[in-house]
Amino acid sequence: MRRLHHIFASENGSGAHALTVTSLGHFKREKFFRLPEGRPAWVFVYFETPVSIELRGGRKRIPAHTAVIFPPGRPLYYGHEQGFRQYWICTCGSEIADWMKQHAVPVEQPIACRSAAFFAEALHRIDEELTEHESPHPLLLSNLLENLVIELSRKANPQPEPAVDRRLLAARRFIETHFPEPLRLKDIAAVAGLSPFRFSRAFHAAFGAAPVEMLIRIRLLAAREKLLTTDDSIAGIAFDVGIEDPVHFSKLFTRHIGQSPQAFRRGKKTPAGA
Repeated sequence: MRRLHHIFASENGSGAHALTVTSLGHFKREKFFRLPEGRPAWVFVYFETPVSIELRGGRKRIPAHTAVIFPPGRPLYYGHEQGFRQYWICTCGSEIADWMKQHAVPVEQPIACRSAAFFAEALHRIDEELTEHESPHPLLLSNLLENLVIELSRKANPQPEPAVDRRLLAARRFIETHFPEPLRLKDIAAVAGLSPFRFSRAFHAAFGAAPVEMLIRIRLLAAREKLLTTDDSIAGIAFDVGIEDPVHFSKLFTRHIGQSPQAFRRGKKTPAGA
């Protein structure tokens, strides 16, 4: 995992109305993190691994791929006996509280997320804006932060899905959890108990994508996350997400993402010395 930790400004020195990112990072911590006095900033945390966490109402265990937002001054206590991995962004400014209300984002409540990809990409884009430009653009920075808030709102308040045959839902969950395996259409159709032809038509009608197309999307989403957060080889990442041929993987990635895996990684790579 590529470690990232940048401090940009003092939390105590930020103006009450100026939107300021004070720090952000991504790395593994050992055991537990405690800060009884909290921070003078809003703290957005995404946990890649399960943690025990202190929230209003007491201590609880939350699963991997969960986000939590802490307001300024709230005590921070979370961790795991075997260590844990997290992303975080600390930011100050009156706009944050306004966005929380406007977009109905729950504070100090677990927000379930399927993967870290959206948080990782937001973190890296914010980091790039702050580190690669002599004068970061305040409007662009504001937009990046508000987009993250909106995405968290969507995950906290998902729209009810239209009624879908539970056999098709089971097949989609199977794809999401078994994508690194060498899946074939007939394997996925068997989960739904349908013939491949009938299954493909029903699946596309329900989800707007063919089963194999969804499988490719999920594999590439997982690959993007690994390119952002690890130094694994391209061939190793391809194998980990279920694509054995690195050349085929590069062609798929370029076609769907618009960049080769190498170019995507170079564009997101943490600057030296981070």
